[in-house]
Amino acid sequence: MSGDTIDFGDFIDLSKFNAGAAFDPKAGGLGRPKLKGAVFVPRPTTADFDWELSDLTADGSFHDLSFSSIVPADTQVVIINVRVKGPTIGEKVKFRRKGGGAESEGAVLVQASNVFNRVDLVVALDDNRAARYRLDNNTDLVNCDITAKGWFF
Repeated sequence: MSGDTIDFGDFIDLSKFNAGAAFDPKAGGLGRPKLKGAVFVPRPTTADFDWELSDLTADGSFHDLSFSSIVPADTQVVIINVRVKGPTIGEKVKFRRKGGGAESEGAVLVQASNVFNRVDLVVALDDNRAARYRLDNNTDLVNCDITAKGWFF
């Protein structure tokens, strides 16, 4: 797959993707990262979470989430597992690429009161291997646990 480019910032029309040809729907537009080679590296299973609710800031603003101690240089996309639990249905944590213009690349919501909801998300990283997260101000989440499961570079 060398030489292929997949833009995870846009929906991918797989009918246009050919493993022997380049796929670049925006030709580098919008400053979104390009994933060349599509090499996925699964992370060995870890018993602990990389971040827990107490590590995060809940003020309604986006904050940096650095993966630099977890993923190698040149990593462009990380797959994270997010686990949330709280009493209020609809409470959420959002993620987006640092410097990205999109409101949100992904979100995880409480779907049932005081029941864990676990979701895998694909999040683009900036050149410093950071993404952004946002928790609502005065969140009543009981748990918000984040673990990197693997990455593309």
